[in-house]
Amino acid sequence: MPWASRDIVSTRLHGWQPLVLDLLPRALSVARAGGHTVLCADLLIHWGILANRSAVSGSAKTLWTEARDLYVSANHPSGIINATLRLADYVTPETAIQSCSDMCTLAKQSGDMLGLGKALFVLGYSYGRKGDDPHAYAYYTDALQTLQALPVPETYLSGRIRLFLAHMDYDDGRLASAVVQLEANISTLLATGNKDALVRAYMLMGNIRLAQGLASQAVQQFQQGISHARTVREGPLEIMTLGSLISACLLVDDDTSALEAIRRTQELVNADPDPQHQAYLLMGQGKLALWSGDLEEAWAVLQAAIRSTRATDVNTHAEGMLYTQAEVLAVLGQVALARQGNYNVEARNIFTVLILAHRKAARQIKATYALTWLARVVEDNDVSEQILAAVMPRLLHCGLYPMLADAFLCSASIALRRKQHGLARHRARSAASYIDEIDDHRGRVAAQDFLEVVCV
Repeated sequence: MPWASRDIVSTRLHGWQPLVLDLLPRALSVARAGGHTVLCADLLIHWGILANRSAVSGSAKTLWTEARDLYVSANHPSGIINATLRLADYVTPETAIQSCSDMCTLAKQSGDMLGLGKALFVLGYSYGRKGDDPHAYAYYTDALQTLQALPVPETYLSGRIRLFLAHMDYDDGRLASAVVQLEANISTLLATGNKDALVRAYMLMGNIRLAQGLASQAVQQFQQGISHARTVREGPLEIMTLGSLISACLLVDDDTSALEAIRRTQELVNADPDPQHQAYLLMGQGKLALWSGDLEEAWAVLQAAIRSTRATDVNTHAEGMLYTQAEVLAVLGQVALARQGNYNVEARNIFTVLILAHRKAARQIKATYALTWLARVVEDNDVSEQILAAVMPRLLHCGLYPMLADAFLCSASIALRRKQHGLARHRARSAASYIDEIDDHRGRVAAQDFLEVVCV
């Protein structure tokens, strides 16, 4: 869940950005000259929001740090809370937890219940960065209850909290629960005009549909998200959604739309060449090269994407970049699988790293994916079967049919190597039955080809 807390509590500037861009520098200059400390800090907050969205030049971290210092000098509690929460992404999870806890105390002391709700939310987010989901879920729930208890219930931030809870359901494999929450939340987000959260909701719904093998539905969800991202000029969110759209388009053999998504990503990266954005562009190109069968190109491009994720001058916290790196490694692992031979060692190393990374971040679904892939490249058939026996019930329970079909084909291959042809046919047919339920033409062909081999 690589979502910056600086975005979580962002002020809605949509619709009057052009006016801000013209007046903000002059207004800030006048405020400084007049000694209007709080007004100056308020303007710096707004400037940081725009800089964070790449609408203007400048460092959001630097702007918000100055704003916080000004609020402290003016003894302005709500301002201190606001600025401190925005800076939580730029420190370690442990430091963020401490600063957010301090802000909860300050909010209670000053009677700022809205500030308390925000502080509880970012506190939960910071625990999530640490991989402590139980605490994260508890603080999200506390935040939601606090915001709903206000004299006028807060709906904008509440929509984001519900979205985070849905994401945690997804990470833990509770897909049905996540879908129910998202369907209800999307209606609320549309009504409140919370466009950036709406983009994230469509992106999450699309990723759930991808996990379920419903690539055509996923394409529609991602396209909805991209449409809303463009209306509010949310370049980073659009780039992330485009990355998922590329995967969905290739699953339905629509390379034309995938190429168009890569072209649009290139435009956005040209406008804001942040290393994380460049990594998403290269990852998209790597996905297309893998789909096209150009494994050498895919390997080279994805290695470049990994290098981008190791950059130090980035506009996100370390956990956000590590998430992007894990996404790139997952595609790189698929290339290693396709290359086979000596690359099996590379694949084993990649999938082992992914398992450790996803478990640390409490992303159980993605850890299960990596385990399933690892089963395909371990050298010992008994170990491979033990891994499959551990993951297949969870894949079935969560309705992750693409990975379940992959697991059955892997199991069928093991049976074939043992010359258990009847068992191999049975498992291959099980794989084919699940593939028939999803959008995966190439998977269907692979299952049919396997059946032809074992039926000879």
